[in-house]
Amino acid sequence: MEGKRLREQSDTRLVSFIGKTGSGKSATGNTILEKKEFLSKASGSSITEHCQLAENRIAGHRLLVIDTPGLFDTELTNGEITREIIRCIHMSTPGPHAFLLVLRLDPFTQEEIDTFSRLYDLFGEQMSSYAIIVFT
Repeated sequence: MEGKRLREQSDTRLVSFIGKTGSGKSATGNTILEKKEFLSKASGSSITEHCQLAENRIAGHRLLVIDTPGLFDTELTNGEITREIIRCIHMSTPGPHAFLLVLRLDPFTQEEIDTFSRLYDLFGEQMSSYAIIVFT
């Protein structure tokens, strides 16, 4: 699917879920879409290995959700994860309306700080203009 076509309709909203492995990205995507589109289960290991796109019509708007592999994935290298997330963002050219940064409501650790740093390195300071933090 060509990215430009994803956003060309004025009633379309595109969001991308980003976070650590096991943070609940897929489950949050299912909740927001109001239907089960992404495989989701409680696990400390990776479930989502590749970007997945799902959509639903909610309140008169076409909602597109991109689920991404988890940062600090248990199965993939950091380089593989970074390449896949970049591919996800290219799916949504010129970019999503919002990044939903999904965090577990646990004590904030160095790994969460590293997550923010990696996202900042990947997307630059403009990311903060499009980021929404979701606690699970």
